[in-house]
Amino acid sequence: MKGSEFMADVFDQLRLKWKLYLTGGDEFDPNHPEIARRIDKIVSPVSNSSNTGYWDTITLSDSRGLWPDLRSETNPNHITKQFQRVRDMAVAYSTYSASLYENEELRDDILAALRWLYNNRYNERTIPYGNWWEWQIGTPSALKDILVLMYDDMSAELRRNYIAAIDYFVPDPTRRTQNQVEEKGANRVIKSLIVVASGFLSKDEDKIVRARSALEQVMQITELGEGFYTDGSFIQHNKVPYTGSYGVELMDNLSELLFLLNESPWDANYLWLESIKNWFFESFEPLIYRGAMMDMVRGRAISRRGSDDHTIGRTAMKSFLRLAYVLPPDIAADIRKILKFWYENEQIFSTPYMGLNIYNISLLQRLLEDESIVTPDHGIIQNKIYPFMDRVLQKRIPYAFGLSMYSSRIINYETLNDENLKGWYTGSGMTYLYTSDLNYYRDDFWPTVNPLRLPGTTTDGTSKSVHFSD
Repeated sequence: MKGSEFMADVFDQLRLKWKLYLTGGDEFDPNHPEIARRIDKIVSPVSNSSNTGYWDTITLSDSRGLWPDLRSETNPNHITKQFQRVRDMAVAYSTYSASLYENEELRDDILAALRWLYNNRYNERTIPYGNWWEWQIGTPSALKDILVLMYDDMSAELRRNYIAAIDYFVPDPTRRTQNQVEEKGANRVIKSLIVVASGFLSKDEDKIVRARSALEQVMQITELGEGFYTDGSFIQHNKVPYTGSYGVELMDNLSELLFLLNESPWDANYLWLESIKNWFFESFEPLIYRGAMMDMVRGRAISRRGSDDHTIGRTAMKSFLRLAYVLPPDIAADIRKILKFWYENEQIFSTPYMGLNIYNISLLQRLLEDESIVTPDHGIIQNKIYPFMDRVLQKRIPYAFGLSMYSSRIINYETLNDENLKGWYTGSGMTYLYTSDLNYYRDDFWPTVNPLRLPGTTTDGTSKSVHFSD
Protein backbone atom coordinates (compact mmCIF):
# COMPACT_ATOMS: atom_id res chain seq x y z
CA MET A 1 0.00 0.00 0.00
CA LYS A 2 1.37 3.42 -0.95
CA GLY A 3 2.14 5.95 1.78
CA SER A 4 -0.77 8.29 1.05
CA GLU A 5 -3.21 5.40 0.77
CA PHE A 6 -1.94 3.96 4.05
CA MET A 7 -2.39 7.28 5.83
CA ALA A 8 -5.90 7.71 4.46
CA ASP A 9 -6.73 4.25 5.74
CA VAL A 10 -5.27 5.07 9.18
CA PHE A 11 -7.39 8.21 9.44
CA ASP A 12 -10.52 6.18 8.66
CA GLN A 13 -9.49 3.58 11.23
CA LEU A 14 -9.25 6.27 13.92
CA ARG A 15 -12.66 7.63 12.95
CA LEU A 16 -14.26 4.20 13.05
CA LYS A 17 -12.51 3.41 16.33
CA TRP A 18 -14.01 6.53 17.91
CA LYS A 19 -17.42 5.61 16.52
CA LEU A 20 -17.00 2.16 18.10
CA TYR A 21 -16.22 3.84 21.42
CA LEU A 22 -19.29 6.08 21.19
CA THR A 23 -21.75 3.36 20.18
CA GLY A 24 -20.27 0.00 21.24
CA GLY A 25 -20.22 -1.30 17.65
CA ASP A 26 -22.53 -4.12 16.60
CA GLU A 27 -21.08 -7.21 18.27
CA PHE A 28 -22.57 -6.77 21.74
CA ASP A 29 -25.56 -8.68 23.07
CA PRO A 30 -28.48 -6.20 23.11
CA ASN A 31 -30.42 -8.52 25.42
CA HIS A 32 -27.82 -8.37 28.18
CA PRO A 33 -29.66 -6.61 31.05
CA GLU A 34 -27.02 -3.90 31.55
CA ILE A 35 -26.72 -3.16 27.85
CA ALA A 36 -30.50 -3.15 27.42
CA ARG A 37 -30.78 -0.61 30.25
CA ARG A 38 -28.08 1.51 28.66
CA ILE A 39 -29.81 1.46 25.28
CA ASP A 40 -33.02 2.60 26.96
CA LYS A 41 -31.10 5.49 28.55
CA ILE A 42 -29.76 6.41 25.12
CA VAL A 43 -33.18 6.45 23.47
CA SER A 44 -35.51 7.85 26.15
CA PRO A 45 -33.98 11.37 26.33
CA VAL A 46 -34.29 11.59 22.54
CA SER A 47 -37.83 10.30 22.10
CA ASN A 48 -40.32 8.85 24.57
CA SER A 49 -44.02 8.18 25.12
CA SER A 50 -44.44 11.50 26.91
CA ASN A 51 -43.12 13.37 23.87
CA THR A 52 -40.59 15.22 26.01
CA GLY A 53 -37.43 14.00 24.26
CA TYR A 54 -35.01 16.18 22.33
CA TRP A 55 -36.31 14.94 19.00
CA ASP A 56 -39.91 15.23 20.19
CA THR A 57 -39.49 18.90 21.09
CA ILE A 58 -37.08 20.19 18.45
CA THR A 59 -38.36 23.27 16.60
CA LEU A 60 -36.60 23.17 13.23
CA SER A 61 -39.00 25.70 11.69
CA ASP A 62 -38.40 28.32 14.39
CA SER A 63 -35.75 30.86 13.42
CA ARG A 64 -35.05 31.66 17.07
CA GLY A 65 -33.50 28.31 17.98
CA LEU A 66 -33.84 24.54 17.95
CA TRP A 67 -35.45 24.32 21.40
CA PRO A 68 -37.60 26.88 23.24
CA ASP A 69 -35.38 26.81 26.33
CA LEU A 70 -32.13 27.40 24.38
CA ARG A 71 -32.73 30.55 22.37
CA SER A 72 -30.32 32.98 24.00
CA GLU A 73 -28.00 34.88 21.67
CA THR A 74 -25.88 36.18 24.55
CA ASN A 75 -25.27 32.99 26.52
CA PRO A 76 -22.97 30.57 24.62
CA ASN A 77 -23.96 27.74 26.95
CA HIS A 78 -27.17 27.56 24.92
CA ILE A 79 -25.05 26.76 21.87
CA THR A 80 -23.17 24.01 23.69
CA LYS A 81 -26.38 22.46 25.00
CA GLN A 82 -27.95 22.45 21.55
CA PHE A 83 -24.98 20.57 20.12
CA GLN A 84 -25.06 18.18 23.08
CA ARG A 85 -28.70 17.40 22.38
CA VAL A 86 -27.96 16.84 18.71
CA ARG A 87 -25.11 14.54 19.76
CA ASP A 88 -27.52 12.53 21.91
CA MET A 89 -29.81 12.26 18.90
CA ALA A 90 -26.87 11.11 16.76
CA VAL A 91 -25.89 8.46 19.33
CA ALA A 92 -29.46 7.11 19.37
CA TYR A 93 -29.46 7.05 15.56
CA SER A 94 -26.11 5.23 15.44
CA THR A 95 -26.51 2.67 18.24
CA TYR A 96 -27.10 -0.84 16.94
CA SER A 97 -30.40 -2.43 18.04
CA ALA A 98 -31.77 0.82 19.49
CA SER A 99 -35.33 1.57 18.42
CA LEU A 100 -34.11 4.68 16.60
CA TYR A 101 -31.17 2.93 14.89
CA GLU A 102 -30.77 4.32 11.36
CA ASN A 103 -34.19 5.99 11.51
CA GLU A 104 -34.32 8.07 8.34
CA GLU A 105 -36.58 10.78 9.74
CA LEU A 106 -34.28 11.21 12.74
CA ARG A 107 -31.29 11.35 10.40
CA ASP A 108 -32.89 14.09 8.31
CA ASP A 109 -33.72 16.16 11.38
CA ILE A 110 -30.20 15.78 12.77
CA LEU A 111 -28.76 17.07 9.51
CA ALA A 112 -31.29 19.92 9.40
CA ALA A 113 -30.33 20.87 12.94
CA LEU A 114 -26.64 20.85 12.01
CA ARG A 115 -27.26 23.10 9.04
CA TRP A 116 -29.21 25.54 11.21
CA LEU A 117 -26.55 25.62 13.92
CA TYR A 118 -23.78 26.22 11.41
CA ASN A 119 -25.65 29.02 9.66
CA ASN A 120 -26.89 30.72 12.83
CA ARG A 121 -24.71 29.87 15.86
CA TYR A 122 -21.32 28.28 15.30
CA ASN A 123 -19.08 28.79 12.30
CA GLU A 124 -15.61 30.10 11.42
CA ARG A 125 -16.97 33.65 11.10
CA THR A 126 -18.75 33.77 14.47
CA ILE A 127 -17.48 36.41 16.90
CA PRO A 128 -17.40 34.67 20.29
CA TYR A 129 -19.10 36.14 23.35
CA GLY A 130 -19.39 35.07 26.96
CA ASN A 131 -17.43 32.19 28.49
CA TRP A 132 -14.52 31.09 26.29
CA TRP A 133 -14.97 27.46 27.45
CA GLU A 134 -18.24 27.03 25.58
CA TRP A 135 -16.62 27.98 22.24
CA GLN A 136 -13.33 26.17 22.60
CA ILE A 137 -14.21 23.07 24.64
CA GLY A 138 -17.95 22.60 25.30
CA THR A 139 -19.31 22.95 21.77
CA PRO A 140 -16.43 21.38 19.79
CA SER A 141 -16.32 18.41 22.19
CA ALA A 142 -19.92 17.57 21.27
CA LEU A 143 -19.45 18.53 17.63
CA LYS A 144 -16.50 16.21 17.00
CA ASP A 145 -18.66 13.26 18.14
CA ILE A 146 -21.52 14.31 15.87
CA LEU A 147 -19.20 14.54 12.86
CA VAL A 148 -17.93 11.01 13.53
CA LEU A 149 -21.41 9.55 14.05
CA MET A 150 -22.97 11.25 11.03
CA TYR A 151 -19.89 11.11 8.77
CA ASP A 152 -21.45 8.91 6.09
CA ASP A 153 -24.80 10.71 6.17
CA MET A 154 -23.75 14.34 5.91
CA SER A 155 -22.55 16.17 2.82
CA ALA A 156 -18.83 16.73 2.34
CA GLU A 157 -19.53 20.48 2.30
CA LEU A 158 -21.22 20.50 5.71
CA ARG A 159 -18.43 18.34 7.09
CA ARG A 160 -15.76 20.72 5.74
CA ASN A 161 -17.63 23.71 7.11
CA TYR A 162 -17.74 22.30 10.62
CA ILE A 163 -14.11 21.22 10.53
CA ALA A 164 -13.26 24.80 9.59
CA ALA A 165 -15.30 26.03 12.56
CA ILE A 166 -13.47 23.69 14.94
CA ASP A 167 -10.11 24.75 13.52
CA TYR A 168 -11.08 28.40 13.95
CA PHE A 169 -11.91 28.04 17.64
CA VAL A 170 -9.34 25.35 18.53
CA PRO A 171 -6.33 25.81 16.22
CA ASP A 172 -3.78 25.01 18.92
CA PRO A 173 -4.46 22.77 21.95
CA THR A 174 -1.77 24.57 23.95
CA ARG A 175 -3.30 28.06 23.75
CA ARG A 176 -6.57 29.77 24.48
CA THR A 177 -7.61 31.42 21.25
CA GLN A 178 -8.78 34.82 22.44
CA ASN A 179 -6.03 35.80 24.88
CA GLN A 180 -3.33 33.19 24.18
CA VAL A 181 -3.28 31.97 27.79
CA GLU A 182 -1.35 28.70 27.97
CA GLU A 183 -3.65 25.72 28.43
CA LYS A 184 -2.64 23.20 31.08
CA GLY A 185 -3.98 20.07 32.69
CA ALA A 186 -7.47 18.90 31.81
CA ASN A 187 -8.21 21.74 29.38
CA ARG A 188 -5.07 20.95 27.38
CA VAL A 189 -5.97 17.25 27.16
CA ILE A 190 -9.56 17.95 26.10
CA LYS A 191 -8.38 20.33 23.40
CA SER A 192 -5.84 17.76 22.21
CA LEU A 193 -8.63 15.24 21.76
CA ILE A 194 -10.64 17.80 19.77
CA VAL A 195 -7.67 18.55 17.50
CA VAL A 196 -6.94 14.84 16.98
CA ALA A 197 -10.55 14.36 15.88
CA SER A 198 -10.29 17.32 13.51
CA GLY A 199 -7.11 15.72 12.18
CA PHE A 200 -8.57 12.33 11.31
CA LEU A 201 -11.81 13.87 10.03
CA SER A 202 -9.88 16.12 7.63
CA LYS A 203 -7.12 13.53 7.06
CA ASP A 204 -4.50 16.00 8.23
CA GLU A 205 -1.56 14.36 9.99
CA ASP A 206 -0.09 17.69 11.14
CA LYS A 207 -3.06 18.28 13.44
CA ILE A 208 -2.65 14.89 15.10
CA VAL A 209 1.08 15.40 15.55
CA ARG A 210 0.43 18.84 17.03
CA ALA A 211 -2.12 17.45 19.49
CA ARG A 212 0.07 14.54 20.53
CA SER A 213 3.00 16.91 21.10
CA ALA A 214 0.79 19.05 23.33
CA LEU A 215 0.53 16.13 25.75
CA GLU A 216 4.26 16.26 26.49
CA GLN A 217 3.73 19.10 28.97
CA VAL A 218 0.90 17.26 30.73
CA MET A 219 2.97 14.10 31.19
CA GLN A 220 5.86 15.89 32.86
CA ILE A 221 6.30 16.10 36.62
CA THR A 222 6.16 19.71 37.78
CA GLU A 223 7.88 21.50 40.63
CA LEU A 224 5.77 24.66 40.59
CA GLY A 225 2.24 25.61 39.64
CA GLU A 226 -0.20 23.24 37.97
CA GLY A 227 0.19 19.53 37.30
CA PHE A 228 1.42 16.35 38.97
CA TYR A 229 4.24 16.50 41.56
CA THR A 230 6.81 13.95 42.68
CA ASP A 231 4.80 13.15 45.84
CA GLY A 232 1.65 12.43 43.81
CA SER A 233 0.00 15.80 44.45
CA PHE A 234 -2.08 17.31 41.66
CA ILE A 235 -2.59 21.08 41.56
CA GLN A 236 -4.87 23.15 39.34
CA HIS A 237 -5.52 26.89 39.45
CA ASN A 238 -1.96 27.26 40.77
CA LYS A 239 -2.74 26.64 44.45
CA VAL A 240 -5.71 24.26 44.73
CA PRO A 241 -5.50 20.48 45.40
CA TYR A 242 -7.70 19.14 42.63
CA THR A 243 -6.94 15.45 42.16
CA GLY A 244 -10.62 14.62 42.61
CA SER A 245 -11.95 17.17 40.12
CA TYR A 246 -9.66 18.50 37.41
CA GLY A 247 -7.34 15.52 37.93
CA VAL A 248 -10.18 13.06 37.31
CA GLU A 249 -11.33 15.08 34.29
CA LEU A 250 -7.77 15.03 32.93
CA MET A 251 -7.52 11.25 33.33
CA ASP A 252 -10.96 10.70 31.81
CA ASN A 253 -10.05 12.56 28.63
CA LEU A 254 -6.47 11.32 28.55
CA SER A 255 -7.65 7.71 28.76
CA GLU A 256 -9.96 8.32 25.80
CA LEU A 257 -7.17 9.93 23.80
CA LEU A 258 -4.64 7.19 24.55
CA PHE A 259 -7.27 4.56 23.72
CA LEU A 260 -7.89 6.28 20.39
CA LEU A 261 -4.21 6.58 19.46
CA ASN A 262 -3.26 3.12 20.73
CA GLU A 263 -1.61 0.98 18.01
CA SER A 264 -1.68 3.89 15.56
CA PRO A 265 1.35 5.73 14.12
CA TRP A 266 0.85 8.26 16.94
CA ASP A 267 0.73 5.76 19.80
CA ALA A 268 1.82 6.92 23.28
CA ASN A 269 5.44 6.31 24.15
CA TYR A 270 6.47 4.00 26.97
CA LEU A 271 7.60 6.82 29.26
CA TRP A 272 4.06 8.19 29.22
CA LEU A 273 2.70 4.82 30.24
CA GLU A 274 5.15 4.67 33.15
CA SER A 275 3.92 8.11 34.24
CA ILE A 276 0.33 6.88 34.21
CA LYS A 277 1.27 3.91 36.37
CA ASN A 278 2.85 6.29 38.91
CA TRP A 279 -0.19 8.56 38.85
CA PHE A 280 -2.48 5.64 39.61
CA PHE A 281 -0.50 4.39 42.61
CA GLU A 282 0.70 7.74 43.98
CA SER A 283 -1.99 10.26 43.02
CA PHE A 284 -5.31 8.44 42.73
CA GLU A 285 -5.34 5.07 44.50
CA PRO A 286 -4.45 6.48 47.96
CA LEU A 287 -7.29 9.01 47.76
CA ILE A 288 -10.01 6.49 46.85
CA TYR A 289 -11.66 4.56 49.67
CA ARG A 290 -13.96 1.74 48.51
CA GLY A 291 -14.81 3.72 45.40
CA ALA A 292 -15.14 7.17 47.01
CA MET A 293 -12.83 9.97 45.93
CA MET A 294 -11.99 11.92 49.09
CA ASP A 295 -13.63 15.34 49.23
CA MET A 296 -10.48 17.02 50.55
CA VAL A 297 -9.04 17.00 47.01
CA ARG A 298 -12.19 17.97 45.11
CA GLY A 299 -12.07 21.73 45.69
CA ARG A 300 -15.22 23.64 44.87
CA ALA A 301 -16.73 20.52 43.24
CA ILE A 302 -17.99 19.44 46.68
CA SER A 303 -20.81 21.97 46.30
CA ARG A 304 -22.12 20.56 43.01
CA ARG A 305 -25.33 18.59 42.96
CA GLY A 306 -24.78 15.17 41.42
CA SER A 307 -21.03 15.37 41.95
CA ASP A 308 -20.57 13.35 45.13
CA ASP A 309 -17.48 11.39 46.16
CA HIS A 310 -18.67 8.02 44.84
CA THR A 311 -19.89 9.40 41.52
CA ILE A 312 -16.52 11.05 40.90
CA GLY A 313 -14.80 7.91 42.14
CA ARG A 314 -16.67 6.00 39.45
CA THR A 315 -15.37 8.41 36.80
CA ALA A 316 -11.80 7.86 37.99
CA MET A 317 -12.32 4.10 37.99
CA LYS A 318 -13.77 4.25 34.48
CA SER A 319 -10.71 6.14 33.24
CA PHE A 320 -8.27 3.57 34.56
CA LEU A 321 -10.52 0.74 33.37
CA ARG A 322 -9.96 1.98 29.82
CA LEU A 323 -6.24 2.41 30.44
CA ALA A 324 -5.97 -1.10 31.89
CA TYR A 325 -6.63 -2.40 28.38
CA VAL A 326 -4.22 0.03 26.72
CA LEU A 327 -1.26 -0.20 29.10
CA PRO A 328 1.28 -3.03 28.66
CA PRO A 329 0.29 -6.16 30.63
CA ASP A 330 3.10 -5.81 33.17
CA ILE A 331 1.90 -2.30 34.07
CA ALA A 332 -1.83 -3.07 33.88
CA ALA A 333 -1.94 -6.24 36.00
CA ASP A 334 -1.78 -4.59 39.44
CA ILE A 335 -4.14 -1.80 38.34
CA ARG A 336 -6.75 -4.36 37.31
CA LYS A 337 -6.61 -6.06 40.71
CA ILE A 338 -7.37 -2.83 42.54
CA LEU A 339 -10.06 -1.80 40.06
CA LYS A 340 -11.80 -5.14 40.49
CA PHE A 341 -11.61 -4.77 44.28
CA TRP A 342 -13.20 -1.31 44.11
CA TYR A 343 -16.01 -2.41 41.79
CA GLU A 344 -16.78 -5.45 43.95
CA ASN A 345 -16.62 -3.64 47.30
CA GLU A 346 -18.14 -0.23 46.65
CA GLN A 347 -21.73 -1.28 47.52
CA ILE A 348 -23.24 2.15 46.90
CA PHE A 349 -24.85 1.82 43.50
CA SER A 350 -27.21 -0.95 42.47
CA THR A 351 -24.91 -1.96 39.63
CA PRO A 352 -21.18 -1.59 38.93
CA TYR A 353 -22.12 -0.55 35.39
CA MET A 354 -23.74 2.73 36.41
CA GLY A 355 -22.74 5.60 34.10
CA LEU A 356 -20.88 3.47 31.56
CA ASN A 357 -21.52 3.51 27.83
CA ILE A 358 -21.85 0.23 25.94
CA TYR A 359 -18.15 0.02 25.10
CA ASN A 360 -17.10 0.53 28.72
CA ILE A 361 -19.72 -1.96 29.91
CA SER A 362 -17.98 -4.59 27.79
CA LEU A 363 -14.63 -3.68 29.36
CA LEU A 364 -16.02 -3.98 32.88
CA GLN A 365 -17.67 -7.31 32.06
CA ARG A 366 -14.28 -8.53 30.89
CA LEU A 367 -12.65 -7.36 34.12
CA LEU A 368 -15.23 -8.80 36.53
CA GLU A 369 -15.50 -12.13 34.74
CA ASP A 370 -11.74 -12.66 34.52
CA GLU A 371 -11.06 -15.28 37.21
CA SER A 372 -7.32 -14.88 36.76
CA ILE A 373 -7.55 -11.45 38.41
CA VAL A 374 -7.40 -12.18 42.12
CA THR A 375 -8.35 -9.21 44.28
CA PRO A 376 -6.85 -8.51 47.72
CA ASP A 377 -8.88 -9.37 50.81
CA HIS A 378 -9.01 -5.69 51.71
CA GLY A 379 -7.85 -2.33 50.45
CA ILE A 380 -4.26 -1.21 50.64
CA ILE A 381 -3.11 -0.28 54.16
CA GLN A 382 -1.06 2.89 53.97
CA ASN A 383 -0.08 6.27 55.32
CA LYS A 384 0.37 8.96 52.69
CA ILE A 385 1.59 12.54 52.98
CA TYR A 386 1.15 15.01 50.13
CA PRO A 387 3.44 17.90 51.15
CA PHE A 388 2.89 19.79 47.89
CA MET A 389 -0.85 20.04 48.46
CA ASP A 390 -0.94 20.01 52.27
CA ARG A 391 -2.96 16.82 52.56
CA VAL A 392 -2.41 13.76 54.78
CA LEU A 393 -4.26 10.45 54.86
CA GLN A 394 -4.23 7.11 56.63
CA LYS A 395 -5.96 3.97 55.35
CA ARG A 396 -6.67 0.90 57.43
CA ILE A 397 -8.97 -2.07 56.86
CA PRO A 398 -12.09 -0.60 58.55
CA TYR A 399 -11.54 3.10 57.88
CA ALA A 400 -9.71 5.91 56.11
CA PHE A 401 -8.81 9.26 57.65
CA GLY A 402 -7.92 12.50 55.88
CA LEU A 403 -6.60 15.90 56.91
CA SER A 404 -6.72 19.06 54.78
CA MET A 405 -4.53 22.07 55.51
CA TYR A 406 -3.21 25.16 53.77
CA SER A 407 0.05 27.11 53.60
CA SER A 408 1.89 29.67 51.52
CA ARG A 409 1.76 27.13 48.68
CA ILE A 410 -1.91 26.12 48.99
CA ILE A 411 -4.99 28.31 49.50
CA ASN A 412 -7.46 27.17 52.12
CA TYR A 413 -10.38 27.02 49.70
CA GLU A 414 -11.57 28.18 46.30
CA THR A 415 -14.86 29.68 45.24
CA LEU A 416 -15.57 30.37 41.59
CA ASN A 417 -18.67 30.67 39.41
CA ASP A 418 -20.83 30.97 42.56
CA GLU A 419 -19.67 27.53 43.76
CA ASN A 420 -18.41 26.58 47.23
CA LEU A 421 -19.52 29.88 48.74
CA LYS A 422 -19.22 28.57 52.30
CA GLY A 423 -15.98 26.61 52.04
CA TRP A 424 -14.20 29.05 54.36
CA TYR A 425 -12.70 26.44 56.73
CA THR A 426 -12.47 23.32 54.56
CA GLY A 427 -8.69 23.72 54.40
CA SER A 428 -8.19 24.83 57.98
CA GLY A 429 -7.31 21.46 59.45
CA MET A 430 -10.61 19.79 58.56
CA THR A 431 -10.65 16.03 59.17
CA TYR A 432 -12.48 13.40 57.14
CA LEU A 433 -13.41 9.94 58.42
CA TYR A 434 -14.51 7.18 56.04
CA THR A 435 -16.05 4.05 57.60
CA SER A 436 -18.59 1.39 56.66
CA ASP A 437 -21.14 4.20 56.33
CA LEU A 438 -20.22 4.76 52.69
CA ASN A 439 -23.07 7.22 52.15
CA TYR A 440 -21.81 9.64 54.80
CA TYR A 441 -20.42 12.39 52.56
CA ARG A 442 -22.83 11.87 49.66
CA ASP A 443 -26.02 11.96 51.75
CA ASP A 444 -26.37 15.78 51.76
CA PHE A 445 -23.38 16.24 54.06
CA TRP A 446 -22.25 19.55 52.55
CA PRO A 447 -25.66 21.26 52.37
CA THR A 448 -26.42 20.41 56.00
CA VAL A 449 -23.11 20.54 57.89
CA ASN A 450 -22.38 23.70 59.88
CA PRO A 451 -19.70 25.39 57.71
CA LEU A 452 -18.46 27.33 60.75
CA ARG A 453 -17.81 24.21 62.85
CA LEU A 454 -16.29 21.67 60.51
CA PRO A 455 -14.69 18.57 62.11
CA GLY A 456 -11.11 19.18 63.18
CA THR A 457 -11.17 22.96 62.76
CA THR A 458 -10.76 25.62 65.41
CA THR A 459 -12.76 28.69 64.44
CA ASP A 460 -14.36 31.75 66.01
CA GLY A 461 -17.75 30.61 64.69
CA THR A 462 -18.22 33.56 62.36
CA SER A 463 -18.76 33.55 58.61
CA LYS A 464 -16.40 35.24 56.21
CA SER A 465 -17.39 38.05 53.91
CA VAL A 466 -14.48 37.33 51.57
CA HIS A 467 -13.04 34.12 50.19
CA PHE A 468 -9.43 33.06 50.03
CA SER A 469 -9.03 32.38 46.33
CA ASP A 470 -6.88 34.17 43.83
